Amino acid sequence: MMYVELHRSRERSPRSSLWITLSRVPNTAHVLSSVPKSPGPPMEDKGMEDASTPLPDIGHLFVLVVEDEETIAETLALLVEDAGYVALVAHNGRDALALARQHRPHLIITDLMMPYLSGADLIAAVRQDATAQGYSAPPIIVVTAASRAHAEEAGADAIITKPFDIAKIEAAMQRLLEEQAD
Repeated sequence: MMYVELHRSRERSPRSSLWITLSRVPNTAHVLSSVPKSPGPPMEDKGMEDASTPLPDIGHLFVLVVEDEETIAETLALLVEDAGYVALVAHNGRDALALARQHRPHLIITDLMMPYLSGADLIAAVRQDATAQGYSAPPIIVVTAASRAHAEEAGADAIITKPFDIAKIEAAMQRLLEEQAD
């Protein structure tokens, strides 16, 4: 059984933090998303650092889930957690890029069509950052209702079309993380 807790910082402003804790046992945090859904205009880079919450250091692999549809984002985060990984959740490409720069996830699962920064632009920026800083870019799974050709052009390592099959996402996560470990 999976337990879900929703937390909000006391501060009520566009930069207040919202995070979800998912765990197999009540009150035991395994998953923490540190960037809130951003309904307003893009935050400045300086503000993103203030909005983030430190992640637990539990020695797991981090998977960044980027999806503007809240229900799908929650489903993917639960899937990631159930596979034994730590999920970082962002609801748009801009926030996802901030999380990727801050935490260097081991894998990214992203949609293509999102506000502020598209999935294709996110993929390009993450890969550019990795090259510029001299580390390997994480593998990227695109889960999208857009065409497969668009996802291929964006440079996805795996493409899952919506509506998606959970088993396909699990298999792609496992395959890509194993390949990365080799």
